[in-house]
Amino acid sequence: MERLAHGRGHRPPSPKSAGETARAGHSPPGARAGGGGITPILRVRSYIWKAALAAGLAGLAILFLYPHFKRIERRGGSAPVVTAEVLPKPVALVTQAIADAFREGASFGQDLGQLRNISSYQPRLKLFRAGEALFPDDFQLRATSGKNPQLQRYAELPSEQKKNDFYLYEVTGDYYWPSKEYFYRGHPVSFRSSFIIHVAPDANGGTRVEVLEYLPTIWAGERYGFSAHAPWPYFIHDIRVVEPTNSERFEILAKIKQVAANP
Repeated sequence: MERLAHGRGHRPPSPKSAGETARAGHSPPGARAGGGGITPILRVRSYIWKAALAAGLAGLAILFLYPHFKRIERRGGSAPVVTAEVLPKPVALVTQAIADAFREGASFGQDLGQLRNISSYQPRLKLFRAGEALFPDDFQLRATSGKNPQLQRYAELPSEQKKNDFYLYEVTGDYYWPSKEYFYRGHPVSFRSSFIIHVAPDANGGTRVEVLEYLPTIWAGERYGFSAHAPWPYFIHDIRVVEPTNSERFEILAKIKQVAANP
């Protein structure tokens, strides 16, 4: 009876809690000695992932910001000049001379006919008259003349004063030539522009001819960014609208003078 009573009265010791076990010096798996939390190995892994994420974000920021640190050098004059001259001939003869001078189109630079994207087609700047579909209208002129005060002035002229004008334009948008005025890392950048030839009668019976640039643009290598062709960023052409150059406009004016002088 005593043994039976002793058996009924005896209770086995209850399991210790995790906290008691830890206090006793026995840590359960995944816990630090002395308390709960992640192990040093998991902490190191967390630091590595955070460092990798920070490095990736920093790399993307550098890729996006890099174009802002490109130093594009302007040579051959610090500012655009007015490219105009009065020819001692009536408007009708001058407009005919311009049509003859650019009957086959125009091109610039040593890489004549070079294309950037389409190798099978040899583009040139073609001549269009005022009123034709490709000639920029007043809205387009005003919207794109931010860096071009001469074009701003031209855009405000009434249509009647532009009726004798011409437009030299390359229709593909892919034709560039080495710039004579813009440089990057000591080398000429690729350049393109359209040109407006403004023809107006002079008070003394001659004809004033002025050459203006429309959307002068440089291609300064590549940059990392977005485009309409993909929802994610990738390397695209670093295309920038710049201030007008002088050399190409003087070249156009010289050709007009030469043809007008030899009817």
